[in-house]
Amino acid sequence: ALNAGPGQFEYEVNVTNPSTGQVMRATGTWTDASSLPTLSDITPPVVGWNGSVANLGIAGYLWADPAPGRMPLYRYYLPQADHHITTADATVLQQLDALIAQDQASPDPTVYVVKEGILGYVQTTPTADNQRLYQYKYGNELVYRLTANPSDIGYAQDLYAPPASEQELQAGVWYKTHYQFDGYISKVPLDGTTPLYSLYNIYNGNATGPYSRGDYLQTTSQAEALMPGLLGAQNIATTQVAGITTGTATIDGSIYPVLQWPRPEAGAHTTVTASPSVPEFGATPTVFTQGSPAGTMVDGHTSQFGGGAGQGIPLHTLQPGQTYTFSIVIRYPQTANRAAYEARSDIR
Repeated sequence: ALNAGPGQFEYEVNVTNPSTGQVMRATGTWTDASSLPTLSDITPPVVGWNGSVANLGIAGYLWADPAPGRMPLYRYYLPQADHHITTADATVLQQLDALIAQDQASPDPTVYVVKEGILGYVQTTPTADNQRLYQYKYGNELVYRLTANPSDIGYAQDLYAPPASEQELQAGVWYKTHYQFDGYISKVPLDGTTPLYSLYNIYNGNATGPYSRGDYLQTTSQAEALMPGLLGAQNIATTQVAGITTGTATIDGSIYPVLQWPRPEAGAHTTVTASPSVPEFGATPTVFTQGSPAGTMVDGHTSQFGGGAGQGIPLHTLQPGQTYTFSIVIRYPQTANRAAYEARSDIR
């Protein structure tokens, strides 16, 4: 038995074969679990509603940069309706830009369309990881919702050609515009993608205007979504990361103290940010993941966690007396039974 007390220790084991005299040597690090830091959960509250604004979660993942096979997804604001429309359809973009040109050429100071810019990029062809976006229109009103998930809408009538007149559209009915092409959005948080967050402001264009529904706003900016006039929060995630604990893990043959949590499902993407930066690992510490079966290499490393965990970050370089804050964010893919979503926990 060895009573070394709390702390982290380097060890060396030498074994001699008495028959051959061969010496086998192994080294590593060992951590007494009693030295593991205590944790405090300081995660900002999850906000589903803020007054009139609902957090609808993630519509999918947009590519952040242009590339062959991608096209830009734009957002426009319709001031007279106090609503937005998000689209990548070439015909709709041309129509909206033409209205902007008319606004600029007219002596009338009234503004009807404002181009707010590119949110990201969608793909132009289907893959195993993406799905087609459809523009839904609510009756003959200027109420639009862009989504790849029919369950977001429920019942909708199919439109395969533009209506000759808005009066042909029945009030109170969603219409799915098959004739528009808004591209394909990733279901999976691949490297190079960013979430497309969806909000619903029930009062925009509704409380003081003629519309029976509010504004479906989409953004890739967490700062915009969290503004006081929208979610008014510090956290855009819709749930917390469950099961965060401290423990020890064997990483590449050595034992380390770790901050750990259960391994998320395949296709999920985990990031950790630290404040202040962790010595040797920086502000975005490397996340180690246990393979399946245990011992399988993942991202060039073999890791084995205890206590039901399967992912985490080493803590052995933390400076004594220094307080660290870690934010763990896991973005999940869409599945057949569930929309994409984001989980976050802040630990001190």
